[in-house]
Amino acid sequence: MTETDASAIPEEDPLVRFSDECSWLLTAYEGDETLESALAGLYYAMKSTRIAPRVVDTLLLGDSSETTSSGRGEDACYVAETMVKTVHSSGDLLAQAVNVCVCEPRLGVAGVTLFGVKGQVERQSQAGIDAQLRDWYARVAVELGRLADSPDYLYVSDFTNTSKHQAFINRTIVTTDDSCAIVFNAFTRNDRSSTREHAARSFSDVCAMVGRIRDSCIGVVQMMEQRQMWDRTVASGGSLVSDFLSVNATPQVMTAEDFTTRTYKSFTDDAAGHPTETES
Repeated sequence: MTETDASAIPEEDPLVRFSDECSWLLTAYEGDETLESALAGLYYAMKSTRIAPRVVDTLLLGDSSETTSSGRGEDACYVAETMVKTVHSSGDLLAQAVNVCVCEPRLGVAGVTLFGVKGQVERQSQAGIDAQLRDWYARVAVELGRLADSPDYLYVSDFTNTSKHQAFINRTIVTTDDSCAIVFNAFTRNDRSSTREHAARSFSDVCAMVGRIRDSCIGVVQMMEQRQMWDRTVASGGSLVSDFLSVNATPQVMTAEDFTTRTYKSFTDDAAGHPTETES
């Protein structure tokens, strides 16, 4: 018996759909490098929602006493927590993509956050421009707000920030004769302006939460892609810039010999103390 039902890929894999949307969005924006990097990070965060449940289920499989005594239960807790923290990054990575595709003018990359971009898009929706475009900006801002203010994202955000900056969040491995399940204990998030109490959550509950976050991110990417009307690109003879799966969110595979014989660029100081590009 496994803790989640997420170890099997559903008939329509959301990550495949997300990859398709990213491919079309990159095509519409002519392979913008900043956009590609943001989408790669977002895609990587979304992949954790598929990878982590599989690994947790595998680690918890079998006799519960052997699972806990061997340390596999503790390993499973680590993987589960890593998924939560990885998904938390999706908010600001989505904001980076929206900054490229929607914000006029773009915000500085270093200062982009989910709330900051939402505010910029809201201001654009109130500007004296075409009414249809104002309405579209408003809908994007609403979707960003729904994500940022959702109980799911608040939990993920508070879990990550509490465990990073304030306190360890305890977890319990609940056992029966033939199974184990992870439960994250209740915790309190204290920040400058508020205090939020979060009830205990099973890993299965958290998987459902991050699945909804993933779907919200896919929805915003789809909105941006549709705005660019990719069908016009194809109708005029254009095609995909590249398969999105080839970007740096997916590891390259090569032999050890190929890896060690590749040429890499590095920088060393010349005689005058200035950095110069060299090959090694």
